Amino acid sequence: MAEPWIRTDECDAREFRNTLGSFLTGVTVVATYDANGAGSAFTANSFTSVSLDQPLILVCLGKSYTSIDNFLNCEKFSVSFLGEPQRDLSSAFASRDPEVKGPAIASLVGDDCPYVEGSLTVLICERHNVVDAGDHIILIGRVERFTAGESQPLGFYRGAYVGIGPDVREIEQLRDPLIVGGILSH
Repeated sequence: MAEPWIRTDECDAREFRNTLGSFLTGVTVVATYDANGAGSAFTANSFTSVSLDQPLILVCLGKSYTSIDNFLNCEKFSVSFLGEPQRDLSSAFASRDPEVKGPAIASLVGDDCPYVEGSLTVLICERHNVVDAGDHIILIGRVERFTAGESQPLGFYRGAYVGIGPDVREIEQLRDPLIVGGILSH
């Protein structure tokens, strides 16, 4: 039986977005300082490593983002990989409400580049290139330095946050065969 293919020129953007949501991603917060030293940040699940031999990564940013110019013109930006305990913080950085997003922005730390303290991993990047791509820009960064911590990652799947489950170290200590099952709900 043939797959029920949907042509992108015959569907709306929401249907296409929902389809892309079936790809489980991690959750990041991308941050920089503006020309006046104020923090600017957004939640992104569009993160990809690009190159190891010249350490490059990329994140995508919607052109409608109100502070896009801060990222187009920044010298440095950070990418913080969020852990399971940081769901609320992720939602705050994703908010367009200044009363919700403001306290999250104020919680950023870092002298030369702001980042989310307590993240699973933080990459500090020099802006390497910006590529125009449809309704987004692709911000490519050269990783200058990084730190990695211990936590369970925060995931995003079909429009909802998902946890990965028990701590990997706990599972490794069992040293027995393990059958894994689960239920996803949102």
